[in-house]
Amino acid sequence: EQYIPKNYNLNHNKVSKKEYKQPEDQQYYLNEDRIYYQHKNAFQNQKQNSQNFPKVLMVTEKPSIAKTLAEALSDGSSRQRQGYSKYLPVHEFQGNIFNQNAFIRITSVAGHVYSLDFTRDYSNWDRTDPIELFKAKTQKIESNPQQKVIKHLEQESKDCSYLVLWLDNDREGENICFEVKRICEPQMIKENTNKLQTLRAKFSSLTKKDLKEAYQKIIDPPNLNDCLAVDARQIIDLKVGVAFSRFQTTYFRKKYPDLNEKMITYGPCQTPTLGFCVRREDEIKSFKPKLFYRLLIQFRKKDEQIDTQAVFENGNIFNQQEANSLLTKIIKQKEGQVFDVFSEKGIKGRPEGLNTVQLLKMGSSYLHLSPQQTMHVAEKLYLQGFITYPRTESTSYAKNFPFEDICRSLCQLKNSQVSQDAQLLFRNGIYKPKQGVDIGDHPPITPTNYVPSNNQLRNEESNLYEYVCKHFMASISADCSFMKSQISINVNGLNFKCTGVQIINKGFIEIMDWISISENNLPIGILKGNKVEITTTRLEQEYQTPPGYLTETELINLMEKNKIGTDASLATHINTICEREYVKISGNNRQLIPSDMGRCLIKGYQLIDESLVLPEIRSQIENQVDQIAKGYSLFSSYYKNVEDQLVQAKPFSKCGQCKRFMKIIEKAGKFFCEQCQINLIVPTGGKYKIVGEKYCPYDGYQVVFFTSANPPNVSFDLCPKCYTQSPLIDSDQVTCSICTNEQCQYSTNNRKELYENVCFFCDEELSKELKITQYTEKKNRRNRKHTKK
Repeated sequence: EQYIPKNYNLNHNKVSKKEYKQPEDQQYYLNEDRIYYQHKNAFQNQKQNSQNFPKVLMVTEKPSIAKTLAEALSDGSSRQRQGYSKYLPVHEFQGNIFNQNAFIRITSVAGHVYSLDFTRDYSNWDRTDPIELFKAKTQKIESNPQQKVIKHLEQESKDCSYLVLWLDNDREGENICFEVKRICEPQMIKENTNKLQTLRAKFSSLTKKDLKEAYQKIIDPPNLNDCLAVDARQIIDLKVGVAFSRFQTTYFRKKYPDLNEKMITYGPCQTPTLGFCVRREDEIKSFKPKLFYRLLIQFRKKDEQIDTQAVFENGNIFNQQEANSLLTKIIKQKEGQVFDVFSEKGIKGRPEGLNTVQLLKMGSSYLHLSPQQTMHVAEKLYLQGFITYPRTESTSYAKNFPFEDICRSLCQLKNSQVSQDAQLLFRNGIYKPKQGVDIGDHPPITPTNYVPSNNQLRNEESNLYEYVCKHFMASISADCSFMKSQISINVNGLNFKCTGVQIINKGFIEIMDWISISENNLPIGILKGNKVEITTTRLEQEYQTPPGYLTETELINLMEKNKIGTDASLATHINTICEREYVKISGNNRQLIPSDMGRCLIKGYQLIDESLVLPEIRSQIENQVDQIAKGYSLFSSYYKNVEDQLVQAKPFSKCGQCKRFMKIIEKAGKFFCEQCQINLIVPTGGKYKIVGEKYCPYDGYQVVFFTSANPPNVSFDLCPKCYTQSPLIDSDQVTCSICTNEQCQYSTNNRKELYENVCFFCDEELSKELKITQYTEKKNRRNRKHTKK
């Protein structure tokens, strides 16, 4: 009765307490009330006892992870309450940190707390020239103000002594760590201790065992270099993407009013990705099929009735006359001689551990899911605790990885092909996996010890989970071994060969059943020097087939090879060009076919400067970001270098070697060609412009017109290459006005002829140029006379 609340009225039916008999169902509810109030009183006592304990705030990336973490660390005894944000519950329990009792709170954010944007001064499209965005100031603003994440974290971190960050173990997660850190640390109690108060927990799966192990190893702070690398990439993506997108969207809306509010976007990753698709389409359209011929024979061992086919050893023949000549040479032959027989053992190696790129490729080709869908389903499986973290570049397992424990768990799956494969693996034996590559981020994607129950997963989730399990088991199975045999036959001086394959041990392909090796048995008992009977001789003709449109799998390969995006962003870039309707998906093999809009954009960029489409720019950005993450480069120097190039460098005149636009930095007096990696030095302290299509006949560089900003405002033509290093005059800083090359129409000897038929009253620019040129020539003559004296 002491647990019954005081305001609970047993006499509500006006019956005395002694006379009142409770029905069974009422007794049941009273018992439930007793248990509830007992638990609540116990928790309040626990909370009062813990007032003197240090308080620890733990922050995860999603509310579901916070709940899973609380259940794991509290052994199910945590209590949930609502915080300042109704979207982010708080879980509390008494635990420990650094071998001392502590009161622990666990809550979460919802992805990035902040997003990067320009200040308000640059928000108006009509008032802001897009080129100004390159030097515009940026700021971090709250990503989702309606969720009140900042206020929530400020309130929960008050009076806390320690902050433990459980964000995803990648660069983006590290960046969010510092977002949370900057919010929480000002509210925390500053302890008089040498111990770190902000700590980073690193984990790769959400199983209870792995989370507890990760908590025991919290000794390091978050990694600032990884955070700065993300900041650097965000700044360059924002400035380049928004500036280009605003410029071309505004331009096309004026030209084509039907576009309405549609955005015509450009992105350092999105555009090269689209460029790959358009380039493949160009290859298809420009493909000219060639007719080729294949010379074949059918032979059999004497006294046998089974024919075997052999092909001409030199392969396909592209000349019809040559093909007919070779056919004539053997068409009447009835016999051939075996001059070589050999066999060798072949191995098809088992796969390495599964990383994100391989998961995306197989999701597209095997499960017919888009990369975005594949990542969405994989994240669901991860949040439910069935697989490890799905964003990783590593393919190497840890030395102490529990292969057998996981395989035993997979055996428990009922009515499942995965269970049968796990039992098969135990029968055939578990093999040491390949070495693979350890990037240092996360281990390969694998199933965990926690397996789903029957019908717990939907179709897409079930299929992807099955693939992850099969890949994991295949990576610790035996290699597939086979015997490869070849028989070589000479028929009237022409050599033919036939190849056979016989599987010795299927190994891992018993589990990866979508992989097959076609067996082809050769006749038994044929030895070197034997005669064989030629039963058929024929010449087949066939046309070469054009390449197909890029599939998502092929596109992912190209993006990985050219370092377009990261394992975490590949799916997003492909999804962007689909959502913008720059490409459309076709067929089960998910081919990417460019739309008219996508094709026109790429062609337009190529006409301006092909480097806008090529992957080298993005690859350079990713390399520089990697240097920041590894600590080899400073964020400040990277940002200043990028800002200088974006603000000052602009396409100006054409390079004499690659014919692309060189960029100019007027303040530095520098022309540079990114394609040829050439830097040319030109005069400073003035303005440059292009006057007509003038090109130096010696080196092909475009001639530019310079006007000094200092009195007497001298102007002259110059070739940037000749000015840097003249091919004819043994001195630097050679302009067209002092060049003696008689073959150049812009040189000193030919300048009078250049202006003979020009009316300078009608052409003010040329009139001004001639007057300044005459002044410069007089000044040069005076200088030469003075030098002689």
